[in-house]
Parts: sequence; structure tokens; C-alpha cells
Amino acid sequence: MADKLKEAARAVRSKVKEVADKARAQVQDVKADTTDNPVEKLSEKAKAAVDRTKAKIHQIDSDAAASRAKK
Repeated sequence: MADKLKEAARAVRSKVKEVADKARAQVQDVKADTTDNPVEKLSEKAKAAVDRTKAKIHQIDSDAAASRAKK
């Protein structure tokens, strides 16, 4: 039972991190779209890509933990 609760908590933590990374990526996309500096634009797009990748990793971790919690 304790293992299921730990996995459920891990799933929630990962989901929160996923949402935060997606939000951060959206903000960086807006920054990239509103700047006139090409270097800053490239930098913000790269940061957004990293955050989207991190969000995907957190999504996979959350799904796996939720699956383990259901067993």
C-alpha cells in the first residue's frame, strides 16, 4: 500500500513539473516572437525546446508512476 502511495505522489509531482515546463516553454516562445534581436530569438527558442523536452520526460515518468500505482 505504501508503495502505491509513493508512486501516486511521484505521478503527481511529475505532472506538476510537466505543466510547469510547458508553461515556461510558452513564455519563452512569446519572448522569442516579440524580440527584434535575432540572437535573443534563437536563445529563447532553444530554451523553449529544452523545456518541451523536459515536459515530455516528466509526462512519461508521470504516466509510468500512475500505471505502477494502479497495480
